[in-house]
Amino acid sequence: MTKNPHCESLSGLSWKPSDTERSLQTLREYAEWEARRQVDWYHSRKPAALSSRLRLAAILFGALGGLLPLLKATLPSGAATALSRYAGISEAGYLSLALAVAIFQLDRYFGISTTWMRYVTAASAVEKSLEEYRMEWANLTSQLQGVPPTASQIHQLIGCTTNFSLAVKSHVEQETKAWLIEFQSNLAQLDGEMKARAHEVKDQVQSASQPGNFGAISLTVSNGTAADGGFDVELNGNRVEGKIIGGKCGICPVAAGLHRVRVMATIGGRPAAASDVVEVSAGAIARPTLELAISENPEK
Repeated sequence: MTKNPHCESLSGLSWKPSDTERSLQTLREYAEWEARRQVDWYHSRKPAALSSRLRLAAILFGALGGLLPLLKATLPSGAATALSRYAGISEAGYLSLALAVAIFQLDRYFGISTTWMRYVTAASAVEKSLEEYRMEWANLTSQLQGVPPTASQIHQLIGCTTNFSLAVKSHVEQETKAWLIEFQSNLAQLDGEMKARAHEVKDQVQSASQPGNFGAISLTVSNGTAADGGFDVELNGNRVEGKIIGGKCGICPVAAGLHRVRVMATIGGRPAAASDVVEVSAGAIARPTLELAISENPEK
């Protein structure tokens, strides 16, 4: 911060009758300059713009993450089949949602939005104290009615300035304490979440290492040999195999539970697809059979 230009003058204050008015004016200018400097410092910080950008990005990515799966669901079947070969719309939706959460957490842990709110609150409090000080100073000086102040009146003016300066320091101290508490709280919460996540990953790894939790799928496509250049296979919306020639496809390992299997191809230049829900048992092989059905309307 810039040094207060009135700071050096404080050491030369004189309370002789001829110097009283000048000394009081110097004292007042010193206190007001300190308050204005603090307000300008808060307003010169940039968390407001950064906070707005982060919140906007989180909203946009969140909305995009919700719209992409809907787009895939509302596309004509032919277009959805063709597009799925080149772009994972559902995966992109999950990525957008993950980015929205990451941006929100970034804002949260670094306290960008809360810092901006603290700065605005502190600056407003200092400005309020400055206005109250000016009004009180005007009230006290109005009682002088143009004559030099008495010793008692000088003490009142100095006391008024002292209370104002201490009030400004108190606002700054409160803002600093709020930042410290928030910072410590965020660190403690982040540490707790990281430890919980580490335990979760450890449990997942241990669970995944147990073969009894997985099975396999041996898929038969009864008319797969008729597909132009082979057929593609999706498991739960994710492409797992492509351009399979023949009528068989194996998928391993597959977690025990219900899974949607979908096959896509073109037969005679026309899009064809089939899907079914398959139950996979732990340590077993599910053997579903699908038949590619040609779309009645080639444009869809």
